[in-house]
Amino acid sequence: MLQEDVLELLQRSEGAYLSGEAMSQALGVSRAAVWKAVEALRRAGYGIGSAPNRGYRLDSAPDVLRPGEIAGALEGCLVGREVVCLPTVDSTSSEVKRRAAAGAPEGLAVLAGEQTRG
Repeated sequence: MLQEDVLELLQRSEGAYLSGEAMSQALGVSRAAVWKAVEALRRAGYGIGSAPNRGYRLDSAPDVLRPGEIAGALEGCLVGREVVCLPTVDSTSSEVKRRAAAGAPEGLAVLAGEQTRG
């Protein structure tokens, strides 16, 4: 998903500005597509600053689980080859079992902001 890719680039820039042009080239998309992804991230609660002739920078992030924020830390590990973040679930273990029965890939990790059971 483009939003996750843009977020990853902004996180890697560690507070420095990154131009829309640089992101569009790195991701192989148009600058308009980058702008749309930035706007979607802003609507999701990310504080993304912008300045003419400088680009974008990540100023703050909401307290919400997102696959892109977790996957980097799990790179190269069996667990976390695919990361699913849910706002609420009955049980993350039960969700993994349901997804495994439906053919989920090996290494699936399910995280949730809230569990309503077990």
